[in-house]
Amino acid sequence: MQAFIEDQTHTRPLSSTALVPLNNAAALPQLAQAGVKEIYVGFHDDAWDNRFESSELNRMSGFGSEANPFDFETMCEHIERASQLGMHAYVCFNASSYTRDELNFIASRYLPGIARSHARGIILSNQSLIDAGREAGLQTVISTVAGVFNERLVAYYRRLGAGRIILPRDLSIFEIESIVQAAPELEYEAFLMRNGCMFSDSHCLGKHCSGKPSLCSSLRSGTWTIDSTEASREAYGAEDDEVFLEHTRYTEWLLNTHYHRRTCGLCALWRFEQLGIAAYKVVGRGDDVDDLVADAKLVMDNLQIARASATEEEYLANMLLPREPETLCGMNGLSCYYPEISRRWPRESSS
Repeated sequence: MQAFIEDQTHTRPLSSTALVPLNNAAALPQLAQAGVKEIYVGFHDDAWDNRFESSELNRMSGFGSEANPFDFETMCEHIERASQLGMHAYVCFNASSYTRDELNFIASRYLPGIARSHARGIILSNQSLIDAGREAGLQTVISTVAGVFNERLVAYYRRLGAGRIILPRDLSIFEIESIVQAAPELEYEAFLMRNGCMFSDSHCLGKHCSGKPSLCSSLRSGTWTIDSTEASREAYGAEDDEVFLEHTRYTEWLLNTHYHRRTCGLCALWRFEQLGIAAYKVVGRGDDVDDLVADAKLVMDNLQIARASATEEEYLANMLLPREPETLCGMNGLSCYYPEISRRWPRESSS
């Protein structure tokens, strides 16, 4: 672990923060009190729906008002209020794909108003909006949907004028280290808390629709057929079908019950602070507001501990654990964003 620190060639001011979704305006003062400096938000718009019908305005449009409770004008009012409370806001335009007509509509109808509301930036899945965002005076943030998995892709988006990269949630901390050190002048955002996904966000073609089956949920909740052939048993080393079936059923149960169900990366905070990560993403645009605020506070409290810790070992010994750590931390790292970081376990929960 110490070698990781000695190899660092880049340090940045300790100005990082939790980045928290806003789905209830009542949460703004609570988030500000917790020290959160950034929010992200989506919206719905009848004009978009009338013109483009079932096309997604953002990645969570399929959840309707559950994840996008504000119309455009109301969202801009909340962004203004967030700015007055000292928080930067980012607006999501991160659907899997957009037509040229849709991109022109976004640039002309939404970006000027977002800029006037004092938002800091826009989250983009499509590189075609980078120039329009910059012309509007907005920072352009490349979504995890774009799949920035390596240094060459970072260099590509940097040349296009992107200001921040959201690092895919399926990167290891060592891959993140390599990317950040290759282009330290950009801002980076890393996933840290709450709902994970067992698949990659990059170019995902599944639709997120509340109450309706999607590719992801269908695969997770479907009936799996276990192949107990002679070759399978020999490869596993089992002596008979029952032993093989017992172990494969247990594996299925682990994956479907614990893999990225309520994901956490709090153990990585100290290392991320050394790298200069700008924002730690707390996901859950459709989740309970009190639950979101509690996790945001947990991130901010651990940030203070990380900044006061001289070593990673000191941070890991003093950090506040997530709720239900026996499940979250105790199942072989299945709900851990960065399981490659060792930690002492068990300890008492923060709740």
